[in-house]
Amino acid sequence: MFPHKQVYIFDLHGTLVNYKAKECDQTITFLILKNENCQVDVPLFQYVTDYFLHLPYIEREHELLKLGIPLKEFKQYWRKDWVKEIRREYSFVYDDVVFLDKLDFAKKAISTSAPKNLAKIHLNMLYQKIRQNSIDLIVFGDDFKNRRKPYPYSLIYCVNFFNKGVHQTVYVGDSDIDRKASRNACIEFLYILRSDGQSSSNPDEYITSLSDLV
Repeated sequence: MFPHKQVYIFDLHGTLVNYKAKECDQTITFLILKNENCQVDVPLFQYVTDYFLHLPYIEREHELLKLGIPLKEFKQYWRKDWVKEIRREYSFVYDDVVFLDKLDFAKKAISTSAPKNLAKIHLNMLYQKIRQNSIDLIVFGDDFKNRRKPYPYSLIYCVNFFNKGVHQTVYVGDSDIDRKASRNACIEFLYILRSDGQSSSNPDEYITSLSDLV
């Protein structure tokens, strides 16, 4: 068991969610529109199926409206000479995330370098396993633009938000970039060693499951 802290900050991808799994449900996250000179990646906010791309344009537009996807984001690019593709990601939520609900003695945040549109898809998957109010704060890559990890700004923001101090905070991540960001923010870092992850071969301190935090 790891000593309890007042604030826990978690990385998202690789720590709570495996977004490059070979065997799991398929999630279509982006519609790619491109021609000879340009490519536009349009985020899809809902899960859609392959049949979408085979629909006539009018029916396709109707389906997008039903899904709540803003047409204005890509309608201007939709021309006959543009190729329509989809980018697929294979994602699943680690089973031990259920222990986040048991950290009710502390404040919890998620700090991710992923853009909000992509992160929200995986957060929706996470919230199928934990209470939505289990997470007190989420910081997205868009929030700090070109100052993402290993810059410390997102972690420092979390510390200031909870007003608990760096000595009462720990950052849980799965990569050397996470470790560097934590060190730059003067926050204690804790590796979570995922069997399919990219964790450092020589972590300072580590856990093998989120249950070790409880």
